[in-house]
Amino acid sequence: MLSTKLKERIEPLVRAKDPGAENDPETIAFRNKMRKEADDLKIESFGVEILHTIGAFCTLNRGEATGRGAKSSLNDTQVMCIL
Repeated sequence: MLSTKLKERIEPLVRAKDPGAENDPETIAFRNKMRKEADDLKIESFGVEILHTIGAFCTLNRGEATGRGAKSSLNDTQVMCIL
């Protein structure tokens, strides 16, 4: 299931000592890994289009994804957009 895969992928970031901090080694490693995966996806068929669609979706939902909306727990799609 996609939600399980997403949870597995973000686990290193969640377990980091200071998740999301600019100087946190786990955060830096996670961001580098995500950038490499995006670079790899760009060379696949429709990869650039997929990345643009994800970016557009995240831009449209940014207020909700960053928690500026209702105070509820974040779903998998919102976590992906924050990253």
